[in-house]
Amino acid sequence: MEFDIRKLNTYPTAKLLFEITGIFLAVGFFVTSLYLVYRHTLGSMTTLAWMPWGYSELLINYNAGFVRRGLLGALIRACSGGRSALPVTNVLIFANYVLLILSVITLALKTAYIKVWNAVFVLVIPGGIFAMGISHEFFYRKEAFFYSALALSALAVSFLNNIKHSILKHSAAYCIIGLIYLFSILFMLIHEAFLFLAAPANLFLLIAAARTIETTPDPSKKDFGFEKSIILTYASTITLLFLCMAYFRGGESTAVHIWNNLNTTDKFMISSDGTIYGGIAAVGWDFGDVLYNALRVLIGGMAWY
Repeated sequence: MEFDIRKLNTYPTAKLLFEITGIFLAVGFFVTSLYLVYRHTLGSMTTLAWMPWGYSELLINYNAGFVRRGLLGALIRACSGGRSALPVTNVLIFANYVLLILSVITLALKTAYIKVWNAVFVLVIPGGIFAMGISHEFFYRKEAFFYSALALSALAVSFLNNIKHSILKHSAAYCIIGLIYLFSILFMLIHEAFLFLAAPANLFLLIAAARTIETTPDPSKKDFGFEKSIILTYASTITLLFLCMAYFRGGESTAVHIWNNLNTTDKFMISSDGTIYGGIAAVGWDFGDVLYNALRVLIGGMAWY
């Protein structure tokens, strides 16, 4: 017999208990998630409490010239002022995690019948926000920044239908489209995998915002011209940026130069003997090395990940 959650309305006491339980669980998972990630970031400002490979990749910069994945590392380097980059990096990672969790929970609360329980399910979904803290994985990776930007953009798009004034609504839609374009360009400079991991989802958000602008009283008169131009322009921009990143892929000399110019403390946090390792070393890989690494993932049984 199928259970309809809306039947709880006929049992006020059961509904109240159901909602209170959901609130306690949502708050509990929210606070625990923040604490777990805080402990590994702001709670450990002098000792690296997450994976050295991820730290190394975040520190790729433009010290040896323009190279793929270097934008975020260049910003971290500028803010660190020659000292260890760990404090700045930990602040950045935790701030991004807070933005991600707040954006996702706000979306969950905005778009469900039983809003609190929707937030609970979003928090505890396998591989999701709570899992990042429990497994001590992924929150420090560059892809986590993609998800934060995606959640923030989705939240902005979701509020468009709440705007009643047409001129204000269209202005907000144009601003959101510009924001998504800006995010996409920046994140392609942070990691070229943005093209595969987040750009398709951003394209759907661009289409949603474009349709808000194209809304007319008579649906039969819509030609979707603006929407088509948005799709073509966005796809072309991201593809060209990817090809640019492929050209400026770096090499062994680039990787060595970046590594040699890191703070000594950071080097030994990444590699116990101070030799080049991790994401920076990967800048020096050739095409064969990349294919071999993908094969190792399959052989190691991590294809699901």
